[in-house]
Amino acid sequence: MKKLLVATIATVLTLMAVMGVGGVGAGTADARWQETPRLGVLGDEVWSLGSNGCRGTMGIGLRNNPAKPGWVELRVRSRGFTKNDCKVTLRFTYHNNVPPFYHDRYYRIKGTKKAGPLLLQKKLWIGSGLDLVSITSTNPGQKPVNWYIAIP
Repeated sequence: MKKLLVATIATVLTLMAVMGVGGVGAGTADARWQETPRLGVLGDEVWSLGSNGCRGTMGIGLRNNPAKPGWVELRVRSRGFTKNDCKVTLRFTYHNNVPPFYHDRYYRIKGTKKAGPLLLQKKLWIGSGLDLVSITSTNPGQKPVNWYIAIP
């Protein structure tokens, strides 16, 4: 048990050092929204399969503004679907220190055959600090993205 605790603390400190939050300020007050530094698992694309013959891929972006602590902006772009108006429900999950500690937000989007259009842009308060974020499709077949992030 003690070894697990030490390993967990070491991992968190390493992540904080890599992401630049260990003793570094949040940035200048006039900073704009920028891509959030992250350690990713499974890339930056969500795949969705199995809903009325619709299959497709979405590119996921997450941005933050140091002048707005605790806030992130989620952007979802089409990378191409099998047909237009493919209905997909995305689940945005984040963990923070606010009970129940595990939070889900659901967004309904319509995929397009064309790659590039913005399908979703939402600003969300997830809290400051180290966080684990996951974006998935609720369809039967899917590939999610998972990131460790640090938000000022």
